[in-house]
Amino acid sequence: MHGIFLLLGKVIKTPWKIVNRVITFLIVSILWAFFIWPNTVQACQMIASVFTQFNYQALIQNIGSLGLSLANYIVLIIATIMVFIYEGKKKVINEKIKNKAPEIKLILTISAILIILVFGVYGIGFDASQFIYNKF
Repeated sequence: MHGIFLLLGKVIKTPWKIVNRVITFLIVSILWAFFIWPNTVQACQMIASVFTQFNYQALIQNIGSLGLSLANYIVLIIATIMVFIYEGKKKVINEKIKNKAPEIKLILTISAILIILVFGVYGIGFDASQFIYNKF
């Protein structure tokens, strides 16, 4: 399914980058159901239930209590800000990094890996068996 949507994405593209990204996000989010649920029938039932039985009022009322701790919210906010900053200054940042010495590039790469490890795996509640690709 991912391959089919990749091919369709090459053919069907809007002129607006943000619309393309939202569509991609929605499609990938829906297709993740096939990794989470034990079989195709249950995955399809869950996808259908999002559109037929989803309680939007409960979501709006409980948006602040999505099971995230304060630390999770802080990491989410920092990561989101970093993504937006990078997207806005991508060319400038890439050009500055390209002109740096190899030692500086190595330090930046190691720093990026450490940041990903620290922000990606943290907290008492982390359980690798809950990772979405665990059963892949």
